[in-house]
Order: sequence, then C-alpha cells, then structure tokens
Amino acid sequence: MCILGWGIFSDPATENMASIIYVHTYIMTYLIFIGTFVFWHTIAIIRKFLFIINYPRGRLDIRRRVFLFKTARTLSHDSVTELLWTCIPAIILAIIAIPSFNLLYTADMLGDVDMSIKIIGHQWYWTYQFTGEGLTWLVKNELIDESYLNNKNYISYNSNMLTEDALEEGQFRLLSVDNALYLPEETPIKLLITSQDVLHSWAVPSFGIKMDACPARLNQTYLYVFRTGTYFGQCSELCGVNHAFMPIEVTVLSK
Repeated sequence: MCILGWGIFSDPATENMASIIYVHTYIMTYLIFIGTFVFWHTIAIIRKFLFIINYPRGRLDIRRRVFLFKTARTLSHDSVTELLWTCIPAIILAIIAIPSFNLLYTADMLGDVDMSIKIIGHQWYWTYQFTGEGLTWLVKNELIDESYLNNKNYISYNSNMLTEDALEEGQFRLLSVDNALYLPEETPIKLLITSQDVLHSWAVPSFGIKMDACPARLNQTYLYVFRTGTYFGQCSELCGVNHAFMPIEVTVLSK
C-alpha cells in the first residue's frame, strides 16, 4: 500500500493531501484485486476453450459443442450471472464513492480562519497580498519592517522565478523565486485567488491545492499546514509562452 500511495505523491503537509493519498491507495487496492481476479478468470476461460477446441474430431466433438453451448448460455442468458455482474460493480462503486464524497466535502469546507491572503496571477509571476492578521504576523516575525508599511493597512509583493545566473547553492532551477510566500504552521488560512490577465492555476502538490485563478472572479480555498518546511508548485494552467516559468515557493515557519 505504501508503494501504491505514498511513493508517487509529494510528502503531504496538510490533512487534505494526506486524505487524497489515502483515498488513492484505498481505491487502487480494490482495483488491483479486481483486475487480478478478472485477468485470472479470463485466462481460465481461454484455456478451457482452447482445451475443448483442440480435442480430436469424432466422438468428443459432441462434448465440445455441448460445452460451448452451455458456456455461452451461462455467460449471456443466465439470470444469476446477469444479476451478479450488475450488482457487484454497483457495490464496488458505492464502496469507492463513500470516501471520495467525504474527501470532496472536507476539501471544500471553509471554517473559521485566523488570516486571509490574496493571491493574484500575472503573466508570468504571482502577487501576494497580506492584510489584517496576516500583516500583523509578518511584522511580529520581523519578515518585513513596520516602517516599510508607511501607514498602509496592507502589503503586496511580487514573486518571480530566479534566473539561472541568480541561483545560489541549494536553490532549485525553475522552482526557486526571489520572494517566497511565508505562512505560519498550524494556522487556519483562507486563500483568495484571482488573476489580472489570463487564466492561471495556483497549485502546490504537498498542500493538495490546485485552484484556478480567473480574471474578474475570486476563488477561495482553505489551508492548514501542520509542519514547517519549504514547498514548491507551479502554475497548472496554460497561461502563455512562459507558462513553464511561473513557479510557486511557500515557506512555512513555526508559530
């Protein structure tokens, strides 16, 4: 199960992403068992048909015809068989649907939040805007100088990808940015995502978030990161010629 789920995903940093990995592993486990059974059953039927067909002609030819007739009748006109292959897939779909619907509900649920951050997509960079509690947290943790605010009740800054000649040791090509998004751990945060020009998509795999940024529309999602670290993502919408050079870097700090 670890091979099926955790090995192909980024390490989860939110409960939502951990639930996505669990549901994927849960469904894939059933699919592997079902696929193995269907494959084995198909091979067994083919072997029986080949065994009967390869019988020498003569007296055994009648047995072959009777077997083929009974098998075809059982597979196509038998009430029990038709009931089984109708009910069993329906039961399997119900088993898969229950955790899937629960995950969809919890991923879309927005409870009480401690801060809100606005994310604006541009061609081809991101703008992060802090207000209220988020701005207070930045000043408290000395991530910005309070004098820089100049009596403003918000701060807004751009996040551009670092060019190759600007990379330092330990930074990642095509992923590291000049100004990362800083967030506190174990804090309920509301992300407001929009765009100023074309369609973008703010996606960070470790958070389990992939939210479209649409012009003239404000989408929102919920974020609660339970461990510190630096997480990367990229724009997941074809937003133009530099679509591949619009990374996301999020640094989560201890409270």
